[in-house]
Amino acid sequence: MKLNNLNGEYELSRIVLDEFYYSLNDTKSPKVYPVLTAYYLSSENTHIGLGDYKSAYEESNLRSDLLNSFLRDKYERASFDAAQKHNVEQEKEKALAAKELLIAEQAENKFRTFSVIMMVCFLLVLFLLLVKQVQSKKLSEKLSNTDSLTGLSNRRYVLNVLSKRWRERASSKSSLILFDIDNFKSINDSYGHGVGDLAIKHVVDLAKAHCRKDDILARIGGEEFLLVAFDLPMSVILDVAERIRKSLVDTPLTIDECKTIIVTASFGVTEQSGYDTSIDDTIRLADEALYEAKGSGRNSVKFKAASLEHRR
Repeated sequence: MKLNNLNGEYELSRIVLDEFYYSLNDTKSPKVYPVLTAYYLSSENTHIGLGDYKSAYEESNLRSDLLNSFLRDKYERASFDAAQKHNVEQEKEKALAAKELLIAEQAENKFRTFSVIMMVCFLLVLFLLLVKQVQSKKLSEKLSNTDSLTGLSNRRYVLNVLSKRWRERASSKSSLILFDIDNFKSINDSYGHGVGDLAIKHVVDLAKAHCRKDDILARIGGEEFLLVAFDLPMSVILDVAERIRKSLVDTPLTIDECKTIIVTASFGVTEQSGYDTSIDDTIRLADEALYEAKGSGRNSVKFKAASLEHRR
């Protein structure tokens, strides 16, 4: 009777413990293992108390399997946690490496951009310096070849151009009109140098009106001018000189609201055909013709052709 009561109590406790076992086993929590071990140990002792050694042995094996399972699960969980931690560390390292690479690329891009900007600035400054140098050189050449009062070419420039063009166009004919303002000293003495400058500009403006695009008009002295024309008959050259002379006579210079003066000039004309005379000799011929115009009463045009003594 006592044994039957013990068996009944065991079966009841067994049912309760089994329910508890399955509920705990479903949780898959490490805290379950100590409870289950106690369960199996209690069950084993119960079987021993009942003399059921076979069941006690089975319970002992289950407890041993539980321990192995616990150790295996603990190892697997530790391995999993370690792998997770390793993956997290790798991801952190990858993120850090990517961040460092991005920073390095950004720094390199900034350096490249800065280098390009500096190179562009350097080239721009160099270009501006070269432009300024070229402009300064051209300005210097222009100033050295230009008369500051009239803006015409000066004696140095016109002689260089004549020398070059006569070498390049040896077979062409060049004509020279050398003219000089009459009584220029008297204009300066009577009205002042300011009026003298106005007289020079007045003569230049009227002479320009009778020049072609390819003609060269230069101021080669204080009140002395040289007009060079290419490939024109002498009759046309003489007519140009006469028209300039007449326009001076017909166009008075206004020096104030109530005062005008007539500015006249004397003209010496000659020609050079490339093989006939040198530049210096040709200018000398024009000067001789001008001297004749001055000697004949001024305000006139004279022509002088090359003679044998002027030829090369």
